[in-house]
Order: sequence, then structure tokens, then C-alpha cells
Amino acid sequence: MAKTRSITADRLAARMDEIGVSQESLASAIGCTQGAISKILTGDSRNSRLLPKIANNLAVNLNWLLGVTDLKIDMVDVEGEQISEDTLAAMRAGVIENRLQKPEQLAPAKGTEDKRLGFRGFPSGQESALAEQAAELGMVAVRELDLAFGMGATFLDVPVTERVRYFPREWLRQFTRAAPEHLAWVQGVGDSMTPTLLDSDTLLLDLSKRSLSMSDQIWALSYCGLGMVKRLRPTPEGGLRLLSDNQAVPEETSHDGEVELIGRVVAFTRKL
Repeated sequence: MAKTRSITADRLAARMDEIGVSQESLASAIGCTQGAISKILTGDSRNSRLLPKIANNLAVNLNWLLGVTDLKIDMVDVEGEQISEDTLAAMRAGVIENRLQKPEQLAPAKGTEDKRLGFRGFPSGQESALAEQAAELGMVAVRELDLAFGMGATFLDVPVTERVRYFPREWLRQFTRAAPEHLAWVQGVGDSMTPTLLDSDTLLLDLSKRSLSMSDQIWALSYCGLGMVKRLRPTPEGGLRLLSDNQAVPEETSHDGEVELIGRVVAFTRKL
């Protein structure tokens, strides 16, 4: 008679598939063997002591993974930072003011469009031998766009080409919990954000961010048809102050939806 898998095994498999985590990368992240993960997935280990670590690493509530509740919570706040079960309890009790991500802030399904830059889901060729090898190593695909964002300003109405590069998932999670298909590398051009960002720095954009939740963060945006990178600070009147880190560059103020947010700058790389 065939063995019935546990609800934990089913939910673990579903969560791993949802965020693209392999047995090898999960085992490496929580410090166990792949065999230990395999036993949970097959139902041979139903009450593993590793489950709290697994739930934390996969950013999902432990009670859902254990089958105690059918309410699945992505344990990520509006800033894209992972939260603990204790933090979630404190949020619900009103002890702290942190908030969970809203469903519409999470990454879209593969194959859907992001009209801000005309992105689509990864091409069907992703199931190539290279992609499969990368997945086995815990690597995920991220777009690199042939598009410059002025620090200053640049025109966005230009053809955009892209290529895919692979990065360790855990390395990317230092900067954001967004799904890899909702990230993009772009070029920064100009000196208005010095000394924080320099001309020709490569910027990592989190495109799952669509609204301001904190003042003075750095954003890639479209302002009157121009692409730029600025710090944003809301005004009491409902406008936005567009701030440069370069003190020689005067600030601007936008009103009435003149700014379209493209993505928050969550990291950058720089040549020495």
C-alpha cells in the first residue's frame, strides 16, 4: 500500500517550488544534509527538529508549514525584510508598527508583464541546461538591462535589451526578499547622487516596490518622461521632494502623479 505524504511534506514541496529553492540549497542554508530535507519531503520524517529553521529560511509561517493553520503568511514586511514568528505576534498585538507586505506588492506570476519598463516573464528557454545547472547550485536568474538611469536624468523612451545572469539566491536575499524575476540590474549615469552612488555604478532594482513606505530611500523613477535616481521624501501637501545626495544639485518637487516609481535601489556594485 502506498504511503501517504504528510501535509507538512506537501506544503514544504509547494513552498520550495513557489520560491525556487532546491533541496541542496535549502540544506546548505540551514546547515543539514540533503538527505534530511528529502526525508521530510517523502514523509519519512514528520516531526523534524529542522522545521522551524526551514520555515524561517523559506519566509513562511511555521504553523502553516506544520498544518496547524491553512493561513499561509509570507513572513516579509513592507520593506522586504524577513520577520520572525515573535515579530509577527508583536505586530498582531499592536506592540510594534511593522506591517506585512500586501499581496499586490509580491512578485507577479511568471509570464506576466511589468508595464513600467515593458518587462515580461523569463523566456521559455529558461529550462535550458545552463538554467538547470544553475538551479542545482542554488543560483537564480536576474535580468541585466541595457538601460541607463540618470543621476540627473535620462530619456526612457529608448529600446531596451536584456540578458540574464545568475546569482546565488542567498546572496540576493541580503538585499531583498523579492522574487528573482522581479529584480533587474541597470546602469547609473551622472553625479547627482554622489558620494552615495557614483557615475557608472550598477544598480540593483527591486521592481516589486510600487509605493513609498519610508521617506528618504533611493528610487529609480520616471519624472516627466525622464528616468532618474533620487531620494524621495513626501511633502505634507501630497507632493514628492526629489532629493540628490550631491549638495550642488538643487532639489525638485513633483505634484499630481508626475512621478512613476519603477523600483527601489536596494544594492549597487562598483568598479575599482
